[in-house]
Amino acid sequence: MSANPNTLLEQVEVNPSLEGVMLRSLTPFDTICVRTYNSDYRIFLPDPKRGRVLVEGGRHFVEPVEAVVNGSTLGGSFKVGWIGIGLRIEFLTKGILVSTSPVQSFHVEHCTPAEPISGFDSVMQNFEDPYLLGAAEPRLNGLA
Repeated sequence: MSANPNTLLEQVEVNPSLEGVMLRSLTPFDTICVRTYNSDYRIFLPDPKRGRVLVEGGRHFVEPVEAVVNGSTLGGSFKVGWIGIGLRIEFLTKGILVSTSPVQSFHVEHCTPAEPISGFDSVMQNFEDPYLLGAAEPRLNGLA
């Protein structure tokens, strides 16, 4: 008896014990660190709502490459925009579909906004650049 792919997909979507992360639930500039059966990946998220990423890791992404995370696959079923334990991540890059080995673990590194540097404004107010203040052009080797 063969499994109905739609039933498998519903199980992936409904099963609360299946650990994973929906990309659209993350914020821009978060990073997902993924360990698959064969490789480690760093997935930087400039646009998590659209699945746009920079991915590095494995044999296909030796250097960071722009890609789109389509989602995760379990044989014939698919979960769009999602990375899940036990499933393969599908990336689309340069018109090529790349699938990882099954995800073993992952963690999310959340981007925190930079805090203003204390006293920066007062330092900048006291900064005097002679060229910005209209001083004469510098002379090189005594030449005008």
